[in-house]
Amino acid sequence: MHELSIAQNILEITQNNVPTDEWNKVRTIRLKIGKGAGVEPEALEFSFNAIIEETLFKKARLEIELIPFTFQCNNCGEITTNNEFFAICPNCGNTNVKILTGLELNISEIEIEDKTGKQL
Repeated sequence: MHELSIAQNILEITQNNVPTDEWNKVRTIRLKIGKGAGVEPEALEFSFNAIIEETLFKKARLEIELIPFTFQCNNCGEITTNNEFFAICPNCGNTNVKILTGLELNISEIEIEDKTGKQL
């Protein structure tokens, strides 16, 4: 289950980007995960929740946006979106395509609570 090591990396990146005195104020970590990233969102959330349980991040949660594959045909330039890894250009039928999106695994935003309890 490589989702555990990914969850640990997410926590480490968050620790490196949020001041120590605000770790307990982190509420949401937003991720963009491509359909082809090889990550099971449920397993990642489970792993993340397990490793933060006894930490200052225990109130944080992951919010995951799944990104579909976007391909560009190397023959005609047509751009198409597909939820499957295999793509055929709908314009010319070519299978020689370049993957534009669908392989990413990024932290897009870290939301923290301000001094009044309002989320930023």
